[in-house]
Amino acid sequence: MKDTEINTIIRRLLRGPGLAVSGVLLTVCLAATMLAGCGLQNGSETIAFLRGKTLWAINPDGSGLRQLAEGNIVSVSWSPDHHQYVMRTTQTYAPPKPLSLLGSPDAAGELSVGSVSGGSTVQITPNLTGLARSDAWWNADGNRLLYRESLAGTGLAGATYVVSQADQPVGIARKPVAENAGLPVLSPDGSRLASLDSKGNVYLAAPGTTGSVIATGALLTMPNSNRPARLLWQPQHEALLYLASGAQSKAAIELLPLGGKPRSLGEVSSLLDLSFSPDGSRLLLRTTQGFAVWNVAQPGHAVFSWTEADPAALPWWSPADGRILVRDASGWQLVDIARHSISPLITFPGATATDIANSGSWHPAAGSPWDATGNRFVFVGTSSALWQGKALIAPHASTTGLYIADLASGHTPTLIDSGADRMPTWSYLDPSTAFLVMA
Repeated sequence: MKDTEINTIIRRLLRGPGLAVSGVLLTVCLAATMLAGCGLQNGSETIAFLRGKTLWAINPDGSGLRQLAEGNIVSVSWSPDHHQYVMRTTQTYAPPKPLSLLGSPDAAGELSVGSVSGGSTVQITPNLTGLARSDAWWNADGNRLLYRESLAGTGLAGATYVVSQADQPVGIARKPVAENAGLPVLSPDGSRLASLDSKGNVYLAAPGTTGSVIATGALLTMPNSNRPARLLWQPQHEALLYLASGAQSKAAIELLPLGGKPRSLGEVSSLLDLSFSPDGSRLLLRTTQGFAVWNVAQPGHAVFSWTEADPAALPWWSPADGRILVRDASGWQLVDIARHSISPLITFPGATATDIANSGSWHPAAGSPWDATGNRFVFVGTSSALWQGKALIAPHASTTGLYIADLASGHTPTLIDSGADRMPTWSYLDPSTAFLVMA
């Protein structure tokens, strides 16, 4: 079913014989939207996490544990202002393991937006059976969301990407991405969308329109890999990054100032993924050998680099840009770019590298474990995990727990909750600063 057909069905429902019923439902949904927006709190300290099929919130000192929503929930991410969150529920509940680096697979289900203050959530997807949907990710201003949907069982070949407003119920204001052969990206204010067609043309358009071609020859997948070669919007700049073919199967990194000419940032062998720093001044590159940090103003030369064996390792830039957390199958490391140092923080004894050979579905990581200051982070630990060689405080009547690490104090992490907690997220993550996770 095409996206245009889905929108046609919605319009018919709203103006057809059931208009009275639909009008009541619409009024209820709009009322729920307004109620959810009333009395907003400053939720920047609130941590969201999943336990079982339920979404929970907790304060970093372990107080204020409360249920935000329930019902087969498999993902959650905060809006940039931390007042709202978007969650995905599935009809077939199959959560990943608590310590898994894998994302939740696309599946039939719905996306809803809720408030940190609690109350009702607002479903932003239409009630249509047979559609598999991905997690959703916010633009930098927090007024729009991007997600992927396809007929269940067909895979990504026929997938459509959709732009949705966070305050519009049942998909009323949803707009399909006209060219969607790759992973599209929204501008910070959500007014423009960059996308790729199957021939490698880069389009720039208002959501729901085709727009115009601003570059050609872009890669759809990384050389010698099934990973997508996506577009990135340079934070705090009017520029797009895309990848093109380089010499000897290398990926050529092209930075295109909007209204200007592309600028080559160099070529990279065995590139797997990349992201901007939060201020847009640096690039973090991942190759089959490991990670490297480049200055955008002086590309091609690594400011700092280090090896990494796990192909599924996930990095998160600190909000202050200067440090990076890396989570792989063996544990967590802290990378300090200025000091050229790598500090092992958390070790999971007996861990093995993640097998991603058969993964073909990817999307930006939904949230960050960092707090807003970049001094603390949240993680799920086990009773056997070690913090800098020392045992963590054991969870209560459980093998796993939720911990807060304070990097400024250097103290042993604080246990704030015990249970089968998973996927904790503390702050918003700009998709152009995020690496891709498997689904």
